Amino acid sequence: MADLQKLKTRVLADEARILFRTGGWPDSDRFPDRIPVMEPTLPDWLGRQGVVLLGVDLPSVDPLDSKTLDNHHALGQHRITILEGISLEDVPEGRFELIAPPLNITGADGSPLRALLRTLE
Repeated sequence: MADLQKLKTRVLADEARILFRTGGWPDSDRFPDRIPVMEPTLPDWLGRQGVVLLGVDLPSVDPLDSKTLDNHHALGQHRITILEGISLEDVPEGRFELIAPPLNITGADGSPLRALLRTLE
């Protein structure tokens, strides 16, 4: 994702769930040809910070042509849940409660869901 070095300088404190608004998929009605991709060191860094969920406004945390899904596997090694393709364009920066129950689909490794954010005061 574009310039995540800035994130690395922020203190995450109690933020165990992080949502990245990249703007890298501006027209979700069309599948993108390419997307910004996180640097390979980010999953380990997030794991060390205690992050348990990473949400992105992109269709994948890996390059679209990836056959190995390295970022998926690295995040999984840290037990970090991935939310992909979430709509964040109208969400201001801030703290929110995330409500995102997945469908219980037997044998699936993913599920559609409706993510809701509630502003924390």
